[in-house]
Amino acid sequence: MDISGDFTFDFPRHLVWNLLQDPAVLETVLPSGRNFAEVGQNEYSGEMVIKIGPVQGTFQGKIQLSNFNAPESYWIEVNGGGATGVVNASGRLHLEARGGQTYMTYAGQANIGGRIASVGQRLLDNAARIVIRQSLEALHEYMKTQTEVSSIQSSAVPSVSTIPTPPLQTTKIEQSTPPISSPFQVMRHYLDRFIPVQYHVWILGAIVITIVFVILLMTSR
Repeated sequence: MDISGDFTFDFPRHLVWNLLQDPAVLETVLPSGRNFAEVGQNEYSGEMVIKIGPVQGTFQGKIQLSNFNAPESYWIEVNGGGATGVVNASGRLHLEARGGQTYMTYAGQANIGGRIASVGQRLLDNAARIVIRQSLEALHEYMKTQTEVSSIQSSAVPSVSTIPTPPLQTTKIEQSTPPISSPFQVMRHYLDRFIPVQYHVWILGAIVITIVFVILLMTSR
C-alpha cells in the first residue's frame, strides 16, 4: 500500500523537526496512541488502538529513524503487530521552510497482513489517510497551544524596564532655633539677628556700663 501526502504547519521548521521526534508529543497527537517511549538511539516504542471496519485491535510496535539530514528530512521504519494482524511500513519525511511556515511531504510503502488486511484495500487506504491527517492536525494544534501559553507567560512577567520606580522621598530637615537658656544668650541671639558683628563689642560694652550704673544708683539710695 502506497502512503503519501503533504501538510503545512504555521510554525518554523526547527520547531516542527524537534516535536516530530518527541515521544511525549507523539503519544499526545496520535489517535489512540499510548505508552510511547524512547528505547534506543532514534528508536521508539508505543501502542495504538486501530479500528478499521469490523476489525479492531491493539498494535504494539517500534519506530526507527535514520538517514538524518537535520532539520530537513529523515527515513522512518515502523514494525508492529497484534492479535488482528501485522504492519510493516517505511518511508521518507521531508520538511521545507517557507518563511515562517513549514511544508511537509511524506511518501512510503506499507505492508499489512493478518485479519485486518481482510477489510480490503480501499478501507485500509482511507483509514491510513485519516490517521495521518488527524495526527498532523493534532500536532499543529499542539504547537499553537504551546505558543499561546508561552506568549501569555512572557507577557505576564513585566520586564525590569517596565516596573515603575517609586519616587524618592526626601525628609525636609527644618532648622530650629536652639533653646535659649540664659539672658546673655538671649541678648547674643538678637545681636546676631539685627546688628552687624563689628558693632557687637561696642553694644555689649554699653549694655554692661548701663547695668553697672543702674546698680550703683540703686545701692546709693
